[in-house]
Amino acid sequence: GTLVSRRDLLRRGLLVGGLVAVAGGAASLGSAAWLASPAEGMRVLSAGETAIVAAVALTMFPGDPMPLDGVQAGVVSQVDDILDTSVPEVHATGFRYLLRTLE
Repeated sequence: GTLVSRRDLLRRGLLVGGLVAVAGGAASLGSAAWLASPAEGMRVLSAGETAIVAAVALTMFPGDPMPLDGVQAGVVSQVDDILDTSVPEVHATGFRYLLRTLE
């Protein structure tokens, strides 16, 4: 078998622990108790979550040399739309808690 280093084991443990905490918190506490209401013009994402999605969009798609950056291309509104129409509520809630963790 393959030996796992202590560092790799610690990384995996922290990752799994974080995912369990996020998923468990979302499931046991309920989304309304801990998540802010949607920002103006959004159906799911709060103002803080919108800012995080915008920052990620700008990091991944900065624009130069392309004519549009991630925000101008509508990534934030598309993510909000996907969370509202295509993703089960439990997964949308988990995604929002993940954004909150990044914050």
